[in-house]
Amino acid sequence: MDEIGQFSFYLANEKETFDSVLLSDKLSQKGATLQQIDFEKDGQKARFYCFQTKNPKSDPPWLKFINSQLSEENKIAYKASKSINTSGVLLLECGDSVLASALGVSGASLLNNEKFKYDFGIRTAMNMCGSDGLRQAKSRVHSKTTTHIDRQVSQPSELNELGIMETEMLQYISANLKGNPLVSIQGKNNITIKINSKKKLDWKLLTDYAAQFIKAYSKNDFKKAFPEYLNFQPVPTSIQDELNNLLIADIQNKNFHKFHMSIPEFISDDEYGFCYSEKGDAYSYLSHDDVPTFDDAKLNDVTIETLKGRKVYGYSFADSKVHKFKNWSLYSCIVYETTYQGGHYVLSGGIWQKVDDSFYNSIQVYLNKIKDISVDKEYHDMNIYCTKKGNNRESVFNELYCAKNKNAIKFDQSYLAMEGTSKNKEFCDILEFVADKQPLNIIHVKQYSGKSGINYLFSQARFYGEAFATDQTFLTSIKEHINKSTKAIKAKILASIADEAKDLDAKRFNVCLWLLYDKNLKTKPTMKDLPFMAQYDLKMTHKRLIDQLPKFCDLSISFIPVERPHTQKKQPKAKKKSS
Repeated sequence: MDEIGQFSFYLANEKETFDSVLLSDKLSQKGATLQQIDFEKDGQKARFYCFQTKNPKSDPPWLKFINSQLSEENKIAYKASKSINTSGVLLLECGDSVLASALGVSGASLLNNEKFKYDFGIRTAMNMCGSDGLRQAKSRVHSKTTTHIDRQVSQPSELNELGIMETEMLQYISANLKGNPLVSIQGKNNITIKINSKKKLDWKLLTDYAAQFIKAYSKNDFKKAFPEYLNFQPVPTSIQDELNNLLIADIQNKNFHKFHMSIPEFISDDEYGFCYSEKGDAYSYLSHDDVPTFDDAKLNDVTIETLKGRKVYGYSFADSKVHKFKNWSLYSCIVYETTYQGGHYVLSGGIWQKVDDSFYNSIQVYLNKIKDISVDKEYHDMNIYCTKKGNNRESVFNELYCAKNKNAIKFDQSYLAMEGTSKNKEFCDILEFVADKQPLNIIHVKQYSGKSGINYLFSQARFYGEAFATDQTFLTSIKEHINKSTKAIKAKILASIADEAKDLDAKRFNVCLWLLYDKNLKTKPTMKDLPFMAQYDLKMTHKRLIDQLPKFCDLSISFIPVERPHTQKKQPKAKKKSS
């Protein structure tokens, strides 16, 4: 067989060699099956490593589970066996560059990822394919929580049909090669070429494409075709070192509110949990609370090398064991924002990226349109500790505020119905009558903390604000809830809200976003103190509800000091012991 249907390449950094791009300790572990062969192709040097791994196969957990209920004579048992997997790495010189191809299940385990261009595949694919003929795209949105987004269209389409937003970090595209629909390109950190015809890739065609890939990587066509990609730019190694120092300082100073943990790729919840060692507990999601490296006693010993050396493993609940091949460095699971010499930087997926200055500044300019309103001091410094729950809760603030304010009706935990859903929705936390002929205040409340509440506050305001103006079932539920109130003000509030969604005048309402902060903070927070992606989310919330539809009268933000006498209690996670 001298043809193949698809092939993938990584591009090594400048001045790397066949020896330097591989993990020598991994090579030494492959044992007697490892073979190394050096050869030449069209005058260019090549090296091929090939090895086999044996994995024992035993009865799956579900069979053992069912066997536990069967009599001895009915138990089902199969002879233990081993699966043999053949893997390899092909290294290829192409001019002054080194290309690598990881083959089989375990080939990639030999590659030293830090020695390769992280954007080789996607940048090359953008340059060679353009912004039409796209089939798939994968991205992530860095925020107080990380969102992984996969898109697929039924036929080759233009970029705008995929609906990619300007804050998404594009990680992968699949598209037809420009001018040749029989060739498709998939680009991420590596690039894959697929030939969809009877003629496949032979060695000459493969090496020709390899040279084209390297040439295409150096072009700047993508800047016009994918302008949003420039919003997050590569960072020089020298600056990365300084940024890593800032990260380590924040970890050692226990500033855990400045980052969160996220697996750097989409992992299905029904397949995997996560472990911090090969034989540890499995958790349903990542949290710094559970990472042994972040124990108080070990914090002073944390280094970047520590973070890159420690692993997070995928735990298969179906197999009741850790899948060692499914792992990520702890460093690649940290999502962190910081500033350095006037620039704004984001660490996500183990990669530092600089937020484009013009993009960053455009958000700051837009924030000037949003009012920061002071709430009456009567509602400052209220104790929001919940004795029953054992932690600080905004629900306590909502209860106290509505008890003090005769014009406020509490909607927190009201559980309303929308069209086609059960009663599990909240319109807002507080609905407040201000004065005759003035807009009512639709108030959403969250704590100003390192959790995901800030972004949830903004998305909640958008979602329920739009539903309020368009969903008749929701509007009826809201009015029914108001009518149950014992406060006299309910008559004026009801009179301000139309019975039919089509008749609702959004200009009669303000949207108020309230963030509760610890009164012991040295300075009062402002919009400028929000994480960058939260600032962007705030901009989009204002733009959607005020400039577009449903066009509320105003949207404002308020920072309210509260008494938080107890630290937030760690919440238990669903976890399962590995066998």
